[in-house]
Amino acid sequence: MTYGREITGRNIQLAQRLGGRNIVYTACSQNLLSRVHISSPWEVVYNAIEFSKYTLREETGPDAPLIFLGRIERVKGCHMAIKAAKETNNRLIIAGNISPLPEEKIYFETEIKPHIDGKQIQFVGPLNDSEKNVYLGNSKALLFPIEWNEPFGIVMIEAMACGTPVIAFNKGSVEEVINEGLTGFKVNNLGELKIAIKNIGHINREKCREKAQERFDISVIAQRYLHIIDRARKKVVLVTTGQPAANPRVVKEYEALFKDGFAVNVLYTYSADWSYRIDNAKFNSGDLKKQDFILIGGDPYNFKIKYFFSRLIFRVFKAIYKIFPLPFLKEMTIVRSSFYLWLYTKKYKANTYIAHYLGALPAAIGAARKYGGKVIFDAEDFHRGEEPNNSMGAMKTIDLEDQLLPKVNLITTSSPLISEAYRKLYPSKKIITINNTFSKKYLQSTTTHENDLRLFWFSQNIGPNRGLESLIDAINLLDFKISLGLLGEIRDQISHNVLVY
Repeated sequence: MTYGREITGRNIQLAQRLGGRNIVYTACSQNLLSRVHISSPWEVVYNAIEFSKYTLREETGPDAPLIFLGRIERVKGCHMAIKAAKETNNRLIIAGNISPLPEEKIYFETEIKPHIDGKQIQFVGPLNDSEKNVYLGNSKALLFPIEWNEPFGIVMIEAMACGTPVIAFNKGSVEEVINEGLTGFKVNNLGELKIAIKNIGHINREKCREKAQERFDISVIAQRYLHIIDRARKKVVLVTTGQPAANPRVVKEYEALFKDGFAVNVLYTYSADWSYRIDNAKFNSGDLKKQDFILIGGDPYNFKIKYFFSRLIFRVFKAIYKIFPLPFLKEMTIVRSSFYLWLYTKKYKANTYIAHYLGALPAAIGAARKYGGKVIFDAEDFHRGEEPNNSMGAMKTIDLEDQLLPKVNLITTSSPLISEAYRKLYPSKKIITINNTFSKKYLQSTTTHENDLRLFWFSQNIGPNRGLESLIDAINLLDFKISLGLLGEIRDQISHNVLVY
């Protein structure tokens, strides 16, 4: 069941009654899907065109016009296209049908028609496919100054198929469709729009079409659909007691697996307000694919009742465990969300379950046992070494690892030394190192400071036993200018004392 327009709960309810669990839902953009608050199996499949029907125009003359192509109504932004064309002294072709709605007819008559002079601003009406090929190909850029969250906007890829780059207001699906500087420019206001028009000649039209074709040609999208319904497609479930923003390694694993064609779900739990705010912002913007990230055990804002019961059940398990110290009860008292994760992970059938943090491991082991899957424990850090060996926290971690890790198929860590430490403890287990990484898109140009040294330290929390004291001691031993920036949350007075130190 595929959606190219706004998705409503009523639509999904009707579809579920007809097809139940057999239906896979697709949306034409991640932005469209980010506005859905319905739990169902969702995938994003972009719209497509047949690129072979469009002709590449490798060059246009200096007097080539700009073009606006679309239904002429306010949210499409034709008035902004006219303003930009006039203020940059460019010709503008307006193509498209006039909306039959009374308010939109008034919009055309009062804000568009008075500017049409047949010379600088020309109106050619609706275009068929062959006419689109001509008009788009002969234009220097398509202007797409939308004032609403456009679900996709096929006209953008029609222009790209002719080699014509797109300049669009960064709303709706624009963020996903345009490759910045390659197939067009994403702008936020009229000023940026005018600058982009002046720089449009920097875009290579041949490469513009090539990039768009590899993403939006019908053959590519057909393969995407076939991949979704392929029964041999491997499924992975990532289980964590943290949140996406608080566990970037989980997000990187998700992105890498998804890129390689796996069907991936991330089951996570509420843990901190700051992460909750960041996650919601990323879900709303489409930076995180909301359909693949499932909150388990509620939160204190939108799912208060489930959150309350998760805390209550956690306390009940802790009380019972004091009387009956059974292995299962011990596993359910690791963290607040352990029981809910254990209960709900079994609803997600997968080939492989990857657990982050000990509190998520019982859930991964239970689901893998039910479906005959594999279990990976991504230890990342050497958790039993984070506290003094004789502390209650370290003893509990050691006890739980000895109980749970023999049941996993693979242990992964973030460094060779951590892997070696686990090999000494569990010599029969396969243990490999997977380094922490980040995307190349975050690389920035470096700046050289000849006379000083600038250092930056960051972590989720600023506090003792994290090496800051030693770092500051080292800085004080040196006799040249050093600046140190810290990023992280100061949770208590002890952490504040570290900064004072």
